[in-house]
Amino acid sequence: MRSYMPEILMGLILCLTTVLVAPPAVEEVSAAPAAAVQESVSYDEGTEIRLLSEGQTEALSLHDYLIGVVMSELPASFEPEAMRAQAIASRTFALHCGKHEGADVCAGSGCCQCWTDAGALRQRFGEGYEAFYEKAKSAVESTDGQVLEYAGELIDATFFSCSGGRTEDAAAVWGSSVPYLRPVESPGEEQAQNYHTRVSLSAGEFAQTILAAAPEARLTGDPAAWLGEVALTSGGGVDTMRIGGVLFSGTELRGLFSLRSARFTLAWDGEQFTFDVYGSGHRVGMSQYGAQAMALAGADAETILKTYYTGVELATLPKINEIGLDKRGE
Repeated sequence: MRSYMPEILMGLILCLTTVLVAPPAVEEVSAAPAAAVQESVSYDEGTEIRLLSEGQTEALSLHDYLIGVVMSELPASFEPEAMRAQAIASRTFALHCGKHEGADVCAGSGCCQCWTDAGALRQRFGEGYEAFYEKAKSAVESTDGQVLEYAGELIDATFFSCSGGRTEDAAAVWGSSVPYLRPVESPGEEQAQNYHTRVSLSAGEFAQTILAAAPEARLTGDPAAWLGEVALTSGGGVDTMRIGGVLFSGTELRGLFSLRSARFTLAWDGEQFTFDVYGSGHRVGMSQYGAQAMALAGADAETILKTYYTGVELATLPKINEIGLDKRGE
């Protein structure tokens, strides 16, 4: 009678080998893709921004939000390093902001920073949209998670179009001193479309605007005598100006006459009053056209940012999947 013991033993050995060896191979195959997916999530892609736009709040990734901001805030012709500086400043601003209940930021440049949806941007830039999108996307992705800090805290990274040659101290505009928002020289801005603007008014138009704000102003006789002493800020803007015996702040006059900035001169030439205005915006923080001038001269984004924000440090926030938290550490 034939013995089947050798075949039985061999079968048992093969079964045991399959049971003992196969599972680790299955675990290795399943574990590798999971790790790859985890590592692929960037800080910006993993962070949600609640955006208030046209009365509605929508959620989108910080990555997509920042691309829209860079394309809305800057011309397509700007240098890559100027765009990188803008991406870092805008990321910092968005994460620090928190001005709105139920939203992190709004889409208005007068309140937060300008943002435009992709559809509107396509209409605006037409055939140039794709190239500009890639430049903005590169600026955002190459600075992923990078923010500006002062004393270990996110800064209020304010910015504007151009300063007219020198930025302004935060205290001169908003009344409170901020250690990293100090006046600095900002050469090379002459390329900006609104570097120098002019507003002219007749004596009647000028008087009407002043009297609407200050009925007690004395605006009779020779218009040249209506203008009194002027005090300047450390940033070269108008701190105060006396008109018709009433003291006005430079920011107040900027608002009354819709001036592009509070860095201006005012004169009467015998026929009209003329404001010669330099710069565009509140002039506190980073000048966008100043950043462009520095980039053209060879400066990188970090150098640009540390020029306009005094004493700050560049930090990189950890990827969301590395800490399991959102941007606020909640």
